[in-house]
Amino acid sequence: MNTFIFDMDGTIFDTESFYYETWLDLAKIHGFDFGIEDKMNLSGKQNKEAIAYMVKNFKMDEDKAISLRAELNQLRDDKFKTLDYSLKKEGLLEILSYLKKENKKIGLASSSIKSRINFLLDREGVGGFFDTVISSDDIVKGKPDPEIFNLCMERLNSNKETTYIIEDSLAGIKAAKASGAVAVLILDLDKSDEIKSHADLVFNSLLDFLNFIKKNEIEDRRDKNFKINCPYCKTTFEKSLPTAILRHMESYNLLEDNKLDLVKCPSCGHEFRLNYRFAYTDYEKKLMFLNDPKFEKKINQLAFKSSLKLVDRIKGESMDGFIIRMTTNIEDLREKIRIYEDKKIDNIVELMKIVIKENPDFKVDTKSIKGFFYKNHNKFKIITNTGSYEMDFIEDLYKSLLDKYGDLIDEKEVSLVDKTWAYDMIKSL
Repeated sequence: MNTFIFDMDGTIFDTESFYYETWLDLAKIHGFDFGIEDKMNLSGKQNKEAIAYMVKNFKMDEDKAISLRAELNQLRDDKFKTLDYSLKKEGLLEILSYLKKENKKIGLASSSIKSRINFLLDREGVGGFFDTVISSDDIVKGKPDPEIFNLCMERLNSNKETTYIIEDSLAGIKAAKASGAVAVLILDLDKSDEIKSHADLVFNSLLDFLNFIKKNEIEDRRDKNFKINCPYCKTTFEKSLPTAILRHMESYNLLEDNKLDLVKCPSCGHEFRLNYRFAYTDYEKKLMFLNDPKFEKKINQLAFKSSLKLVDRIKGESMDGFIIRMTTNIEDLREKIRIYEDKKIDNIVELMKIVIKENPDFKVDTKSIKGFFYKNHNKFKIITNTGSYEMDFIEDLYKSLLDKYGDLIDEKEVSLVDKTWAYDMIKSL
């Protein structure tokens, strides 16, 4: 991950409780009720959205709401001038310093106005850490719309796959998720189950998140030298290849770009693909896939299952909660990743393939099919002797099979889920 985008209020600065107090002061002066739920609903909202909320919930017209918002901002400005303590959240300097040292891209995306952001950054002395700053002045739609985060990623020349967005409010977390980046929740005023359910990662503090980053940014590829025979010139040579691949790491990018298994012979210069044993792990989604061509034989599948039990018993490294799959070729492993990235279950997808191929309306000669893969974004890719083409993923069929057979399938069972598994499953039913 090379990009980190932070919200401001409640995430890097301890201002939410301060803002809540000013709301209570304003409510007392003007005689309307204001509670913690109102504060959480207003967190992350633009000024115009806050005004609409006030009109709807505090029984006032728009002119009154606009006037009170201006009074509220002046009240906050006056109180800021009297503060004699730092507003920096625990671990802020540590995480910003670490990210800067590691040459990460750092952005700030706040629903506050530009003048308020500049004042707080200058007051706390952290403005120099940020490569770009986006305020409510720069956008049309506020959170939970992802516009503010999309603009920040655009300015940083970053993509969503390698970006963390760090937030503390429900609107902010929803916006982060909608952007496609990894949504990181730092708990502040809102500690509800609802906000946690929308986040990809949840931490009690920035320090906890920093410790997570340090642990997961260390890439242990466990490279191993393989002796390889070139299929063209028959030369034997050695090549170092990763045997441990982690999500969001350089080795994962090689896997995703279809370059991991691409080998070039130093003698004749021909490139070819090498199918070899390696493990892919995504700790966030609790996935572990092991590729090994030897899994074609049942005895090797049983040996792998036994080794997992041995590790659990001897080292105490339980894999409970993980979805563990065996594959016999790298393309199957890539397919597993795509399936779970799209929040589907590979068992059901394999059953779908059988049902589709057995359907009399299926126009492809099944004997000519060399590959049938879930591509992603609800598409299948079918490779035949004469070429390849795409077909739409049939969502209704997926849901029907899930409803019918979901309770009969143990998704957590360590297995080789392929077309053989699917045929055996159908026979057993």
